[in-house]
Amino acid sequence: MTPRPEGWPAQLDASLYPLPDGKDLFPERVAAPEGFGPPWAGVCISGGGSRSLSAAMGELRALSSLGLLDQLGWMSTVSGGTWAGTLFNWSPLTLPDATLLGPLELDPARLRWDGGGPVDDLGLLDAQAIGSAATRLGLEEMLAMAVELYHAGVPVSELWPRAIGELVLAPFGLGDDPPRYFTWTPWWLEKVILAHNPKLGASDFVTTRPGRPYLITNSTLFYPPSPSASLGSSGRFGVAAASWEVGHELETTPMVAGIPPTFSHAGPPSPGAPGSADLGGGWIDPFALGSVAPQKVTADRRFRVPAPASRFRLSDLAGLSSVAFVYAVLDLAHQSGIHFLDDMVPQLTYWPVAHAAELPRNAARPYLMGDGGNLENQGIMPLLRRGLKKIVAFVNTETQLSVAGPGSEVVVDSDLPPLFGLEWSATQARYVRISPSSPFRFNQVFDRATFDDLRQQLWTRARAGATALAVQSNVPVAANPHYGVSAGTVDLLWVYLHPVSWWRGRLHDTVRAWMDVEPWNYEMFPNYFTIDQLHLDARQVNLLAHLTSWNVAGTDSVGGFPANAATFAAFLAG
Repeated sequence: MTPRPEGWPAQLDASLYPLPDGKDLFPERVAAPEGFGPPWAGVCISGGGSRSLSAAMGELRALSSLGLLDQLGWMSTVSGGTWAGTLFNWSPLTLPDATLLGPLELDPARLRWDGGGPVDDLGLLDAQAIGSAATRLGLEEMLAMAVELYHAGVPVSELWPRAIGELVLAPFGLGDDPPRYFTWTPWWLEKVILAHNPKLGASDFVTTRPGRPYLITNSTLFYPPSPSASLGSSGRFGVAAASWEVGHELETTPMVAGIPPTFSHAGPPSPGAPGSADLGGGWIDPFALGSVAPQKVTADRRFRVPAPASRFRLSDLAGLSSVAFVYAVLDLAHQSGIHFLDDMVPQLTYWPVAHAAELPRNAARPYLMGDGGNLENQGIMPLLRRGLKKIVAFVNTETQLSVAGPGSEVVVDSDLPPLFGLEWSATQARYVRISPSSPFRFNQVFDRATFDDLRQQLWTRARAGATALAVQSNVPVAANPHYGVSAGTVDLLWVYLHPVSWWRGRLHDTVRAWMDVEPWNYEMFPNYFTIDQLHLDARQVNLLAHLTSWNVAGTDSVGGFPANAATFAAFLAG
């Protein structure tokens, strides 16, 4: 066993939080009921690597400029969206929002390829703007960092999150030196965590910035735990089909972490068989993740465990949500003759809240981790699980809207149809009921009529040259036990990343000319490729962020539709 660093406490005193029976009793609302209220709204930011990271910077910039962030109690993120959410949530107060989010410019005609001022020069990007992380990323950069960390003695199983820590988080003062836990507010740290752990101090934690939506990040826990079994497979993001058949959503927040619904006997040694381990049941304090299972849980749901030798950090949170890129990095490593990184796919030592302390059945075990997008790339499930009344969904996809088949079906990103119980059939050139063998067969929460209306709204606006968005009211939500979602209704505002011809047509002639000269960089704008365009330069980041800002806060009416700013204000009113 790796020795615990000198000065670290030998024991941790933590709490577990079972999934509540009522949707009004989630841990964050019990702890701080005054921090959550009408309009009971949240925002979800999809996965999508550097594209989603950069798009999120613009989306958050615009929401802030409209004064609407105060209306959003929750934010749920996946993969690249989690990179943005982590930086937005925990960056030190010495970095003002004007730096983190960049300048707002809603008139595309004012943007310049170079020259101009700090607001309009597309070549200028502050090194501590959230989108600047995209300029430091890339498969080559990730591989080089993993090799460097390996030779520095970092365990192979920790290389991926530590690489994300160095490349994404460290420039914002959130790296792994020193290794710190993360948590919620300073009040929560002092009154709850440190009160029970006197040998820990405030310097052992990084706390959230005030005035932020409550962040929920998403990753996937798989069984079996051996990552070598998945290498070279044809599964989604490189994960073998046999593994992601039993994937479960792992939710990590500033306050709690775990698999919310209970799955009895779903774990090892034989999933589904009596006597196998449980999964889920709720959350524990994030700083206790990776520990052995407790031998006893008190009546007030507290437990004591030996402190793991490696602290669960922000780099773990951000890295476990974005595992998709590990497989591309390993492919590149193999092309270079490097095989000592083959076990780099992260694992997490996990034990369930359900029937905790029933040993050895529910002893802690290592599980293979996957990208949040392996299960549900939009991040909408945690918000539905909390019974929110209004959800803004940013679909920061690489898939542009299109039409196909004899029926001129509007085709959208493949991550969306499973939410409606559907998938695209290439042979039939239409959407069909999702296959019983699909790993996304548990994802349905909306019905087919909602899907058809969504596609029609998106396509109608896109054809008119406007932002591809859709507003849907009183949408029925079907109960979904796999994600812990109760039946109800919700209002939805979808914003789908797609070319906006009106906005692009307003760009200065020189900007459009330079974009045409660099087709590899801009042919797919704004839908940069997730893997092949992981590295973005300052102009790519800025153009994308300016567009997504306008998609939220634009004040121009295009195609006879209300201005985007008016649509958002009306949606979140009351």
